[in-house]
Amino acid sequence: MAVVYGPFFGALTGGLTNVALGIIQNPKNIPFALVNIAVGIVVGLIGINNSPTCSIVGEKGILMEELLYLCKEENIELKLIDVPTDYVDGEKGKGFINKLKSFLKGL
Repeated sequence: MAVVYGPFFGALTGGLTNVALGIIQNPKNIPFALVNIAVGIVVGLIGINNSPTCSIVGEKGILMEELLYLCKEENIELKLIDVPTDYVDGEKGKGFINKLKSFLKGL
């Protein structure tokens, strides 16, 4: 959800899942909603190239355009990377994986 629709929907889905499971199955699940919310936000911010909400290079998605604008106004500098739409696991995706490793080392 987060990769396709962005951090807001990723956080919403993750949080609601744990709250619903807490109500239906076991209330001990509810505090873990915070973990799912955080994961939804982080994964959503990675972005998918050409996504209508979270693309960050080229033609930016509307969510990322607004987020980056607000960060710029507050002098917050973010390092960004887009997952290519043609990414596949395995040998063909090694170029992007190397780029991602390099990106993560620079954080």
